[in-house]
Amino acid sequence: MKNLINRNSIKNCLEYSEEPTQLKDWLESESTVIQAEIHGVEHVKKDWTGMLKAVVNINGYFFDFWLSQNDAADSEGKPRYGERIELDAVTKIQRRQKVLDGFLYSVLSCVAMDYHCPDTFREFCSEYGYDEDSRKAFKLFNKCLEHSERLQEVIPEEVLECLPS
Repeated sequence: MKNLINRNSIKNCLEYSEEPTQLKDWLESESTVIQAEIHGVEHVKKDWTGMLKAVVNINGYFFDFWLSQNDAADSEGKPRYGERIELDAVTKIQRRQKVLDGFLYSVLSCVAMDYHCPDTFREFCSEYGYDEDSRKAFKLFNKCLEHSERLQEVIPEEVLECLPS
């Protein structure tokens, strides 16, 4: 797995944090580990464009993370990671590094949104527009609740306030 914490990725995150000093201290702490293993572009559903799939590790909690193809493309729409395109090795490395530099921001922004899950299925359905009679929605609620609880185990509550949004 590749460490996502580096000078450029921290700089990207601090720009969007309301508490940049606290965020920087947490990210640079020896006890903070944020890594990812990129698996390449996959199609989640038949009619969707490909998404960049990764497995993320935050302080020992591993979860799948999907980055939209827009985040994995440059300003001209050319893929920066995962696609087979004819480029010289240096250009490929530069494009991949740009994706990885923004990847930490994407992960932490999503963590900030996923950190709290509605306490009840009824609240979950009301919040996200699901039918309370749906078994799929109930299954999704349980997954979201478990993900939220795991994030709360590995990321201190006080760090939540400084995550980028």
